[in-house]
Amino acid sequence: MAKERLIIWDCDGTLAKSDVPLNLALLRALKVYGIPEFINLDYLNHDCIGLAIPDLIKKIAEDSRIDIPLSVMDEYLVFVPDLLNQHLQVDPDAVRVLFELHNIYDMAVGSNGRTFNVEKTIEAVGLSPVFHKSVIYTPEKAGLSRGKPAPDLFMHIAQDRGYESRDATVFEDSPTGARAGFSANMHVIGTTIYSDHPNDLEAKLRAEGVVQIARSWDQIRELALTRAV
Repeated sequence: MAKERLIIWDCDGTLAKSDVPLNLALLRALKVYGIPEFINLDYLNHDCIGLAIPDLIKKIAEDSRIDIPLSVMDEYLVFVPDLLNQHLQVDPDAVRVLFELHNIYDMAVGSNGRTFNVEKTIEAVGLSPVFHKSVIYTPEKAGLSRGKPAPDLFMHIAQDRGYESRDATVFEDSPTGARAGFSANMHVIGTTIYSDHPNDLEAKLRAEGVVQIARSWDQIRELALTRAV
């Protein structure tokens, strides 16, 4: 039986606190290009949140004034699995809530990240039973030229899953993702669960027009179920 609503989840920062291991992997790959010291975790977490990988590499190259080849997008993947396993762990609250919602809604992941990274992240935090590879979407996997903040990825997911945009809810932790959700005419709910600076992030999300913001997995559950009414 078809489910009436679709929930699209961002991955990094929404389903898992994966920004640190993924950014560490990228910094390791960038090291050989002689990047300046200010290109560090703080820079990536503060100035680059939510950017698609090609846009991220372009920004780093412009800010550091160093020619960085796009091949670094593949070079850093070798560091990802070990760092994810070192830094990520299963969040029992996330597992509990997502397994419950999975029985009620059609759910998919919509991420600007590399497909390999997203799949490995979902696996590392114990969510593979909820998010099979077939419901993990990235611009790379979908063959899209634009990631968030363009609405293309979210619109592609809704169409592929057989839903109208008005029947989809997006959970996002970045202004970039929130903008994409609104541009796709979807209901957007913010989340600050895994942020190191939740108050700052909440202010940024509200500046994008996000009204509902979850600070815990129980609040996510409540907002998701309320949206169904």
